[in-house]
Amino acid sequence: MHSHMIIPRLHVGDWMAAKNHMELLDNKISHIVAVGDFDLHHPKISYLNIAIEDLASENIIQHFDDSFDFIEQGRSQGTGVLVHCQAGMSRSVTVAAAYMMRKANISYERALEMIRIRRPAVQPNEGFMVQLELYESLNYSLDTQHVAYRRFLLSRMAEHQEYMGQLEQYAPAADPEYNAPSPDQASSSLGFVSLRCKKCRRLLVHSEHVIEHKPGKGQQAFSYFKRSQALNVVTDVQQPTTEATASEATVPTVNQSLNPLLASLANRTTNCSSHFIEPMEWMHDTNDVQGRIDCPKCASKLGFYSWSGEQCSCGRWITPAFMLHQKQVDQIRPVRR
Repeated sequence: MHSHMIIPRLHVGDWMAAKNHMELLDNKISHIVAVGDFDLHHPKISYLNIAIEDLASENIIQHFDDSFDFIEQGRSQGTGVLVHCQAGMSRSVTVAAAYMMRKANISYERALEMIRIRRPAVQPNEGFMVQLELYESLNYSLDTQHVAYRRFLLSRMAEHQEYMGQLEQYAPAADPEYNAPSPDQASSSLGFVSLRCKKCRRLLVHSEHVIEHKPGKGQQAFSYFKRSQALNVVTDVQQPTTEATASEATVPTVNQSLNPLLASLANRTTNCSSHFIEPMEWMHDTNDVQGRIDCPKCASKLGFYSWSGEQCSCGRWITPAFMLHQKQVDQIRPVRR
């Protein structure tokens, strides 16, 4: 059997299920969602073709809303809908799970569990699993301006640039000079509403555009960049000879030969000197792998960007990296009443 009915009038199968005319008649299929590069057509059957490959890098979430409407149309007529891909294991399962999540307001884990009960050989690839989880966090509706979705696209762009050497088209975040902050910003843990240029006071980003990150290991995380051994701020402790000193062996110590200034820098572990943000509408010429970020009003240098990533002063690596130096911007804090 090449297809299985998961819930009434919704079937998931492989390409042979879409080719078998008798099986389509038996299941009263009136609509087919073909997820992949297929050219199968039967009379009196409506088709929705989603031309994507079974790759973790594919953006399948962008098709969830359209496929939901198409499947709903077929099921509402009292006829069956077949969702198929090549093997009926990843792409078709992902689309069917997204439909079930929105239809029944259930989690992606629950939707996949229900599919596996009827069709055990099911395994969406890792990238599709991430997108199902994202779809759930978006309340089963694709809002292209939602922060979580923009971050997802940004991450995909960075991966595409790394492997393909070129950037995909990306819609940057709206210019805060002309767009009010999101109501959700009230829950931000950053402590400020917006950032503006210190020199000309031009609004640059709202807090929703700032990418928070967990602090790294501070200057000790940069030790492997040091070309001269004399500049290595972390030294390995020799193996302890007694049980009493064993617990101290795992703690890196600052090289005592460093001058006091370098030793002080080495002990700083959580200080971030930059804000990492999303690409913004007011930024120009960010198609190069890296470059500077200038204020759109006064043209003063605000920071730096790198699609390949950059290490924060706290030691955490961020990819891609769009950095506004804290000394170049002012924070606008919420008004307390």
